[in-house]
Amino acid sequence: MKARYLILLSMAVSCAASAMAPTLTTRGALKAVSPIAADALAKVEARRHIHFSDAEIEAELHSAEYRKAYESALHEFCGKPENAQVLACLPSGPFPPPVHS
Repeated sequence: MKARYLILLSMAVSCAASAMAPTLTTRGALKAVSPIAADALAKVEARRHIHFSDAEIEAELHSAEYRKAYESALHEFCGKPENAQVLACLPSGPFPPPVHS
């Protein structure tokens, strides 16, 4: 019974903490999930001399220019010896290659 109370209490505290946490922007979420993807987006922005709004980022992630920038950023990242064992840099990778339509 005490353990159940502690679990419920910890869930309530966790929910309260998440409610108070600031909402992550699309750019912030991209940086948190994949710094390589965020770096590729920054390179596209620098090349075009623009800054994408959060609303524009999702569409840009599907562009051919972004895919090239991502491949380049991934190649650069994986070319560093200290990143050789990072899952994204392993020959088979963590997932099958994406299907581009």
